[in-house]
Order: sequence, then C-alpha cells, then structure tokens
Amino acid sequence: SNGNAQGVKAISSSEGLKNSQVIIGPFSPSAFNALSETITSDNIAILAPLSNRNIELRPNVFQTVPTIEVQQNSMISFINQKYPDANIVLLSDAKSKDMNEKLQSSFLQAKSVDNVQGIQKALVKEATNIVFVSSDDVVFLSDAIRILYNIAGISGKNKNYNIIMATLDKGDAYDHNSISNSQLSALKFTYPAANRYAGETNAFISKYFKTYKMSPSKYAFRGFDLTMDAVLRTSLSGNFVKEANIGETSYQENKFQYIKNPSKGGGYENRAVYILRYEDLQISEIY
Repeated sequence: SNGNAQGVKAISSSEGLKNSQVIIGPFSPSAFNALSETITSDNIAILAPLSNRNIELRPNVFQTVPTIEVQQNSMISFINQKYPDANIVLLSDAKSKDMNEKLQSSFLQAKSVDNVQGIQKALVKEATNIVFVSSDDVVFLSDAIRILYNIAGISGKNKNYNIIMATLDKGDAYDHNSISNSQLSALKFTYPAANRYAGETNAFISKYFKTYKMSPSKYAFRGFDLTMDAVLRTSLSGNFVKEANIGETSYQENKFQYIKNPSKGGGYENRAVYILRYEDLQISEIY
C-alpha cells in the first residue's frame, strides 16, 4: 500500500483482495481505514495488526491490539475482583491528574496523596495496600519506588506494610536505568499490557532462530500469533467474521477475544488483556 491512500486504491480493486477471507493490514491507520472503506464485505475480515488508535471500526474490521482504555478498564476490574477489601492509595504527578480522576471514579474509597512524602499516612498496616502511581517522569517514579520500598520495610527483618505498587499505564520511564527492578519486584509491581513476555526458549523461538539466525522481535511474535489465530478461526467455518465470538485464544505473546462495539461503527475490539507483575525478578502473568 506504500502506507498511503493512493497505494491502497491501486491494490484494493485486485481480485486477490476481493477473494480473500482475511486481510492483515495495512499497518498505518490512515492506509488501513482507506482499505476498509473500500472492502466492506462481511465475508472478508480486515485486521488492524499494530495500531490501537484511530482505527475506524467498520462491521468487518477487527482492532487486534486492545485500546489503552480497554487495558486500563481490565486492570481496574482485576483489582476490584481480586482485592475487594484493599486499601487503595493514589499518587500522581501534576501531568497525570486525568489518570488520577479516572482512578478516583473507579475506586470511590481511594485515598489521594499530594506528594510522595505523604504516602505513609494513607497506608493501613492490617490491610493490603495497593498504591497506584501515575507518572511518566523518571525522577518522580524513582522517588516513589524508593520510598514505598523503604516504608514497606522489605529490606528489614520485619515487614511494616503489605504494599502492592500498581499503575494503569506502564510507560517507557519504567525502562530507565535509574529505576530499580529489584525494588519493583519486591513491591509486586502490577500493570495491564497488550502482550506478555514469551521467555527465552520455546519451540517458536528455536525454529525462528534456526531459520533466520536471529531471535524473533515482538513484531515477529505478533505476526505469528495474529496469523495463527486468523488461520484457526477461519478454518472453523471459512468465515472469520462469523467466528468472532468463539471466546479467548492465546498464543506466544498475544491473546485475542473479540467483542463487537456497536457504538464505534459495529466493528470488533480485542478485549483480551494481560495483567502482569514483577516478582522474584521475573515478569509473571497473573491474569
């Protein structure tokens, strides 16, 4: 497609596309939307492979990456179900007030603190304390993690507080070298994600390395998972769209559960979200 509407127009009239059961791509939202505007048959599923933004959900369109909103709502539902009696504490920087307001409306009994130094007063020794930290600032996060770790007393003989650090949005700041993964692990840092970590070794990685002499990237994993899912769903009846509601499927690093969204054009959103946690210096899938 060359990533533009002109390229899409050049290929959209081809017999190959018109006779397809499933089309994966184009990658860019603008080119993808241009194609889905042209190919509208219910017998052809069009899968948006990489973007979870600006996708027009026409009736035969599948947004395969869970939106940020879906990921955040999944995390909120998980905490409500798994920790109904937890003491919820909210900490955010000045740039993340919107996120804090979303959390306040979701956890009506939550306590908001204005700064990192005020966290301890909001904690309860007899309860599980879930501290939601909303920030993409490395300095702010580093201070918050260090102080939570010290307050919990994890490094001492007696643990002072049971603290789980959480966030609705794990941004790039968490990958900075000043962020302590060992302290995050001790705090059981928990967050939602569209994909998980497959590990160092499995059959797919071994075969990929043997074929290409390199380890698969996250895009290789996603390409494999997305295509495998498309093949399996289509094989059931020959029509991917009809098999949208078969339930959740899971592969190497991605999982899929498509739900029709009438309010956004009648297309389908992937609502399958991982809840991940740092523990024992590993990233574990806990839901």
